[in-house]
Amino acid sequence: MMRFFIFTTLISILFFGFLFSQQAEDMDSVSPVGLYTVKLPSADGMGRVALIHIFANGNAMRSNIYIGKPKGDYIEEGVWKMKGKTLIVTLTIEQSKAGIKKNRILKFKIDGNKLIATQYDEKPFGKKEIKFTKIPE
Repeated sequence: MMRFFIFTTLISILFFGFLFSQQAEDMDSVSPVGLYTVKLPSADGMGRVALIHIFANGNAMRSNIYIGKPKGDYIEEGVWKMKGKTLIVTLTIEQSKAGIKKNRILKFKIDGNKLIATQYDEKPFGKKEIKFTKIPE
């Protein structure tokens, strides 16, 4: 009888420990899925809007739209994944005639409804910290 009580108690502790650890993991994991935007300066225009769309199927898209300038807009497509608390977006920026793709890797820290760039392409965006804000659905 004592063995049964100890065995039942041990199983109960393991079961509840597992449930609580799963709840803690779920609370720590944040889904980045959504549309994020930021307004940035432009060297020869009124500015530009950058959009990052993170899709639930693992795809990602970044758009850059110049305000008041009919040319220069572009769209880059790629994929995303989470590594710990870091969002990693891999965008295909060009493909050679031989079919070789060149990728650009962006990394973001998620802070509430913001994506804060921790690694990005400085050539088009400069060296300042960029904070994209999630657009409510």
